[in-house]
Amino acid sequence: MTQTHENIIKDIASEILFRAGFPDVHITVHRTQDGEKPFFACDLRMETDSQFLIGQHGVNLRALQHLLRIIVRKKIGESNGGLIVDVNGYQKEHQELLIQKAREAAAQAVREHEPVILSALSAYERRVIHMELAQRNDIHTESVGAGEDRRVIVHPRNVGE
Repeated sequence: MTQTHENIIKDIASEILFRAGFPDVHITVHRTQDGEKPFFACDLRMETDSQFLIGQHGVNLRALQHLLRIIVRKKIGESNGGLIVDVNGYQKEHQELLIQKAREAAAQAVREHEPVILSALSAYERRVIHMELAQRNDIHTESVGAGEDRRVIVHPRNVGE
């Protein structure tokens, strides 16, 4: 009997977490969809030490996700689709905060007729902002800067644009 991709991801995540000193993590993995792109969501639930696993501003969580993604791709042999790792709902809550920030910046740009420059964001965070505001016809967004200083600017559109 062959293992499903979900079980392979769960086993790899369990092994990494156990070796890192997190033996009591409940792991669930499911396939989901983000627009047209399928991906796997790996949800980690734990009673203690979740802040250490998440790290400041999610740095440790992103590192864990990157490591898990590399090992899973090597084991499964597929590069299509993605993998998102979440600890105690941190990613979901963070995404909701980013969406709120995007909406507030758009409202401010339209209200003040001035561009709004957001603080430096990761590629994932910038993508969330761009996707949230993409359907609006009263503003447009762009990413500027390089490396860790890359930011999103929310521009109001002129009436004739």
